[in-house]
Amino acid sequence: MLENEQGFNDYLRVALMPEQLAWVTAAGGDHEQAGRLLGTTRAQ
Repeated sequence: MLENEQGFNDYLRVALMPEQLAWVTAAGGDHEQAGRLLGTTRAQ
């Protein structure tokens, strides 16, 4: 999925994907993984 967006030079969407994935992961109940994903988002 990320590779598809990079092909279109859509860097904003690529940057937002980890945060969106974190929200979906948290909704699925894996809060520890969601926290890790949000941490990578904040580090960008």
